[in-house]
Amino acid sequence: MNSPKIRVVRITINSRYLKPGIKDKLERSIIKTLYQFPTLNAALEDGWLEEVRAAGGKNPARRFAIYLTDKDRFHDIPVYFSLMVDGKLF
Repeated sequence: MNSPKIRVVRITINSRYLKPGIKDKLERSIIKTLYQFPTLNAALEDGWLEEVRAAGGKNPARRFAIYLTDKDRFHDIPVYFSLMVDGKLF
């Protein structure tokens, strides 16, 4: 059985943390971590991934969040994104 092909789309992060290549690094890290779970729902149930907006109406995709930690200020840095699974918005 093949694993689903997952892509991270529409990543948003506070502009303070935007650096060249950061979105690519975040996408690789998110995907690597997601593949450690047997399903996307398992990642949600574990609490690693948080759903912040359900799909519906004009919004064709669910919106998710993970939280990084600012190592200088020790506060959460929310990273918001949507997922494509096998070419379809999840």
